[in-house]
Amino acid sequence: MWRGASPTYLLQFDRHYPNASFYHLQYNYRSATSIIERANRLIQHNQKRYEKEMNAVRETAGDIRVIAYETETFQTNAIVDQLVEVENFDAYAILFRNNKSAIPYIMEFHKRGIPFQLKDEQGFFFNHWIVKDLFHFFALSEDRTNVEAFGKIAFKLQLYLSRVMLNNLKGRTVPHSVFDTFIEVNDLRTNQKESLQMIDETLDEFPKMTIAECIRTIRQTFRYEEAIVQRAEKFGYRLETMMQILDEMEQLGESCQTVEQFREKIDELQRAVKEAKHKGNTPRVTLSTIHSAKGLEWDTVFLIDASDGILPSERDVEDAEMLEEARRLFYVGMTRAKNTCLISYPKRAEDRERARSSFLEECFEFEDATKRRVVTSTRPKVAKRKARPQVNEHGMTKLEQFAVQKRVEHRVFGEGIIVELTARDVKIRFEKETKQFDLQTVMTYGFLTELE
Repeated sequence: MWRGASPTYLLQFDRHYPNASFYHLQYNYRSATSIIERANRLIQHNQKRYEKEMNAVRETAGDIRVIAYETETFQTNAIVDQLVEVENFDAYAILFRNNKSAIPYIMEFHKRGIPFQLKDEQGFFFNHWIVKDLFHFFALSEDRTNVEAFGKIAFKLQLYLSRVMLNNLKGRTVPHSVFDTFIEVNDLRTNQKESLQMIDETLDEFPKMTIAECIRTIRQTFRYEEAIVQRAEKFGYRLETMMQILDEMEQLGESCQTVEQFREKIDELQRAVKEAKHKGNTPRVTLSTIHSAKGLEWDTVFLIDASDGILPSERDVEDAEMLEEARRLFYVGMTRAKNTCLISYPKRAEDRERARSSFLEECFEFEDATKRRVVTSTRPKVAKRKARPQVNEHGMTKLEQFAVQKRVEHRVFGEGIIVELTARDVKIRFEKETKQFDLQTVMTYGFLTELE
């Protein structure tokens, strides 16, 4: 779907062109019958769509399966091991939601000499200012007198420091710590001093951490991620892109203990991407986001990281329209396969339990399908509200609490008034916008609190 497009435009087409004729394309000439059957089950859960069901023209049964791996590493190794043995690399693709998922495959393909093409090369920002910021933090952890590095990150600490304050450092001798000197030469509030001292002390712990742990500390403890959110709002940056960069860097830093190892890992990834670009017409395995795979097809598709928190993401489940768009994306991923679609997810990631995607529950049957799952995130979430609703023994908010004109608080979007309520959806008017949510989702995950 191109930028600015929406299914709503198609659904309202007959209002603008009442004399138009409609032709429903209901035959799929690409995918085997089993793939189309599962895809149909999935997409029927979307409400904003024309009622239709795709029919497979090919009579081949095909193969579509869900495979759960213990960890992301097990998933990567198992898939790469299969691809080492194939003859025609062009017939295979690995599809994913975020470029972060591609990193271990790029590294393994590069090591094992498996030719590949990356459909979203521009998704890797090796020289982005966010990457440079991370290295400025690392530089400060190694040399606390580094005034230049401090100046690069000072305004991204959510401490409301000013340019005048930073200028007060010019020409000063910094004997031990730039943080101490900055506090000495400026008139700061108590909370500013305490936060700067906390960062100073925490940087001492960086040599004991993996690089990924350091990045998580920068994102959460140092509140760098909050600063990124504010910059996106202020300057119109695409927040999703910036968060993906942080996710990619964190992924690369998982196995790195030193800054030098981390830098070498980034350089290796950059070389692998660059070399893959110059393979010419050599048969290659395709690595692609699902979005960039629209309109393409392969004999065999590995649809990876099909986990809650990724597809759908936390943001998806908080908004009915975003959830339907994510489901359409999953549908696209499944139907890129002609004969074989292997959908997988790791049960554990970064020492956390990870649940299979709720979309898989909609098109497959699982013995443990009644177990309640917890949506987890691929990145630390910026806490905005701490309100929690009263829930019943099933973990669901009582529906009786809600009615039109009721004031409620949404865990993410804040206070609002219910303006429309149906058996499926709830529409809430907030201060700046009106949003529609899937009622079952907000009840199950406790996103709404009734206000007096």
